[in-house]
Amino acid sequence: MREFKGSHNRKEFKSKYKSYEDINRGRFLANFLSGKVVLEESYVLEIGCNTGAISLGLAEKTKFISCGDISKKAIDELNIKIKKRKLKNISATQLNALSLPYKENSFDIVILNGVLEWTPTSNKGNPRNIQVNILKEVKRVLKKKGLVYLAIENRYAMNYLLGKRDHSSLRFISFLPRWMADIYSRIVHKHSYREYLYTHRGYEQLLEEAGFNETEFYTGIPIYQYPSHIIKLTNKKEIGDAIEKDYKGIFRFGGKLLAKIGLYKYFGHNFIILAKKH
Repeated sequence: MREFKGSHNRKEFKSKYKSYEDINRGRFLANFLSGKVVLEESYVLEIGCNTGAISLGLAEKTKFISCGDISKKAIDELNIKIKKRKLKNISATQLNALSLPYKENSFDIVILNGVLEWTPTSNKGNPRNIQVNILKEVKRVLKKKGLVYLAIENRYAMNYLLGKRDHSSLRFISFLPRWMADIYSRIVHKHSYREYLYTHRGYEQLLEEAGFNETEFYTGIPIYQYPSHIIKLTNKKEIGDAIEKDYKGIFRFGGKLLAKIGLYKYFGHNFIILAKKH
């Protein structure tokens, strides 16, 4: 999994967070999840934790949190932070999400925050199959009625339509059929296109294939990495009001219009998905 490189343009939105390392990101997520589960009794796993901003914030409220990343450097940095804070309810481990080092039915919540799209870049094989297999691993380690929290971009997001580069650093590539995107990437980058994103229905199908048949869709505003709001996709007015406060320029106008006419689920920036294991 690649490390986050801060690719988002802050000119598009206002953010209350100082940086990607701000543990208030984890505290905000803890407040959101507190409305879904009893965090104080929950065992949590964060996959792709990087240097731990979310895990450290969550540790203040959860019973225990395990966090892992494919980057040894990131885990070493996180373990230093854990030691300095003298935290006893958190552990950090280097891992690959395709083969989680945990027993079945170990966790109440598994968090994939800006991670699933990167996983094919560190593993060989068909990108979609890799993502499905990772979600199957997530399901394996979840307890019955456990939740997966999946935060990720929308393949057809308005900002990509307006020319913003996606994770491949190529413009408009997410709108192309996969085979065309692959050719585009091979011409420009000399390697295949692997940073797969999906539509609303695409994520439903991905989760269904992994065995998750009950999902709730939200969106993070301004973006899921730095949310001021996490709002159900069906709440058009609340989405529009949040966009008015947090977006700027054409993104404010376009986002409010999409919300008002009921198209935000198709062209909004991102999805935050809660899926339950039965």
